Amino acid sequence: MDKALDANTYVSTPAGTSSGLATSAPAPAAPDPAPVTLALLKDVARKGGTASSEDPFWLSRLFYRKFTIYFTWLCIKLGIGSNAATLLSGLAIFAAAVCYVMPSKWAWLAGALLVHLYFILDHVDGELARYETVHLGRTDAGSSGLFYDTCCHAGELALVGAIGLRLFAIYGGAWWVALIVLLVYFPGNIMPWQRYCEAVVAYARKHVEGDRAALAAEMVRSSSYAWAPAAGQLMSGRLISALTQTVGFPGYFVTLLVCTILDVAGARAPTLGGYPISYLLIWLAVRALHSSLAALKSVRVYGRRLASLR
Repeated sequence: MDKALDANTYVSTPAGTSSGLATSAPAPAAPDPAPVTLALLKDVARKGGTASSEDPFWLSRLFYRKFTIYFTWLCIKLGIGSNAATLLSGLAIFAAAVCYVMPSKWAWLAGALLVHLYFILDHVDGELARYETVHLGRTDAGSSGLFYDTCCHAGELALVGAIGLRLFAIYGGAWWVALIVLLVYFPGNIMPWQRYCEAVVAYARKHVEGDRAALAAEMVRSSSYAWAPAAGQLMSGRLISALTQTVGFPGYFVTLLVCTILDVAGARAPTLGGYPISYLLIWLAVRALHSSLAALKSVRVYGRRLASLR
């Protein structure tokens, strides 16, 4: 037989020679990426640069980013990708919500620790995504990571609902406890819509020319970013930023842990009208005030920006 059976693996051979495998030279292999080191991860994966100096959240910049890079390194060694880390963070926050529904105060403490595991993984998935994009050159995931991240952030609303349910039971179904929960929960629903807009903007930046994508990006900035001035701005602006981030995101993860420990330890609680007020209820009331103010700010700012578009 003078003709090959499969053009992909065989070639036609002249008479007098035996047929065989194609002898075309293989394409040169792409060079292997450099070994993963902590120094490399700090350079390419850490948000805000090697020292996290440009991270807009002071709690992340001064505390969490100092050690989350080690979790990121471990995930790479274990073969855990950015989307898998996001899924794990979602499982952690929903498990925390389940713990807070339980009557056991020790379950509350476990829930507070799971909340911090969630927040650590919330840093890690972004660091893994930057590592995969910058160092490995992977761009096939598109905007799916942002979508998965938004879905998992919905667990924060589940957490508020779980704490509210437990407090509602503790205080004998008091209507004002339900009101506090609603004041946290309803404004909090604005955040997923803003993240949806951010996903659209991320797509638009790749496919829309001109300043329209930049204008849209400015419109959908979250209230936390809007209250995170650059280092060169006035000290008063940085103080306001630190205060709002302490009361709101991401500081409320730390204050939740503190309030949970105080309740579990049986610390002397303040009273109102002769009734003891749990520290978790104080945490929830502060969250309600901050969420309501942040929602009003978002509606006012974004409403004006949208009204200016023609």
